[in-house]
Amino acid sequence: MTKPQGLVCSNWRAECGCTIYDTRPQACRSFDCGWRRLAELGDRWRPDRSGILINFRSMSESADGVAAHLIVIGGEQVARSGNLAALAASLVDGGTPTHLVIPGPSGNAGHQVQLNGPLKDAVAAKSLDRAHKSILDLVEALPKSVPTTRIRMSLSYR
Repeated sequence: MTKPQGLVCSNWRAECGCTIYDTRPQACRSFDCGWRRLAELGDRWRPDRSGILINFRSMSESADGVAAHLIVIGGEQVARSGNLAALAASLVDGGTPTHLVIPGPSGNAGHQVQLNGPLKDAVAAKSLDRAHKSILDLVEALPKSVPTTRIRMSLSYR
């Protein structure tokens, strides 16, 4: 598997999902899709239909050790949708650390935003409209593209 983290797989097509599903690599075969783990989410939440891939990751700082990553695979319109806001607000309301992940286009870095803080007041007020607006504001504030060739990291150990 040579796909860089934070980028959409080159075998993904919004209109049909994985184009190599029958011959996909083992990393894909063993991936634990969050949609399958959340029985209350109907068929419309299937990643190829909703444009949102739900991934649960282990986090030691989380109360139950799990964080939700809502990975937008269906484009910016999905990131701006009320469906995403409702799912995010529900997870935040349940106390799950929740992140919005927007992969970058080929050659560009993606973005990850932690949602619990920005959605806290909207969730406390039980206002889906406010949660939706908060996510819209976050998406709007993200840089449109950051070439991966411009990303530098410097690590120093003492």
